[in-house]
Amino acid sequence: MFKKSIYLLSICTALFSPYSSAKLDYDNTFNIIISEKVKNDYLLFLNGRDPLNINDFSGLYSGRDVVETILVQQALFFGGNRQSYNLITSDSSLQTIERLYDGSALISGTSVWQSKFVEQDNIYFSLPVINNGQFESAIYTHPENAAMLAVDDIQKLRQRRAISNKNWNINWYTLQSLNVAKVWHAEEFPSMVAMVNNHQADFLIAPFQSTEDLSLVLNNIRLVPVPNVKVALRGSRHFAISKNSKQSKVILQQLNRGLYLLKSQGIIKQAYEQSGFFNTEVKDWKRLN
Repeated sequence: MFKKSIYLLSICTALFSPYSSAKLDYDNTFNIIISEKVKNDYLLFLNGRDPLNINDFSGLYSGRDVVETILVQQALFFGGNRQSYNLITSDSSLQTIERLYDGSALISGTSVWQSKFVEQDNIYFSLPVINNGQFESAIYTHPENAAMLAVDDIQKLRQRRAISNKNWNINWYTLQSLNVAKVWHAEEFPSMVAMVNNHQADFLIAPFQSTEDLSLVLNNIRLVPVPNVKVALRGSRHFAISKNSKQSKVILQQLNRGLYLLKSQGIIKQAYEQSGFFNTEVKDWKRLN
């Protein structure tokens, strides 16, 4: 199936390429930026394989960020771009944004919320790879927090205490819109996990994990999802492209064309499902928003 899709994509790229005559400096490499952790997982997942040849996105070290790093490269290729590029790393989302603003990075290798960018005039955003409402999160709690594990409707959730980061505006807005009794702020995700583990907070929201029982494990702490319920984050996610390059607009067009082809062939959906991000195991769980 995938080989047939790739063949069709190649035909489409060759025959329906309105930007194929655009002039690009093919001797000039550009930078795709991802976090250091994502790059480590990405390299472990590839295990020496060519990202353009990946047709099975499941397995150890897979996850949303890893498959997006592969998808952005496949989209550029199928969109007609043949330039060389480097995968560079950042220490934080703030540094990623800064490097996109100043042009030292041309493309974000993982998807972003548009609202993270204050200076949106300096950034192009690709077609959405995750549509509004598709980003579903689990409600993670301590495995012995009986009150949280009994939550099965919005009224019960509103009585509990959440932990998040106010700078993660989509997560923060989602919790505020749920009218949760208390939402505390923590700077780092490991701190959030520790606070739930220590019962200083009842829960946090995070993407469903690819573990067998969906548990979230970090620093020898194990949190479990509240069964049969989930929340949806509002907003769509896109790849960000710096405008600080004479080639930005053409590369945006190539990326969008590649994303359209990958999406039309079901490859983006396949990648998210096989990575566990679109988790078929919880498709019938009740949304609380």
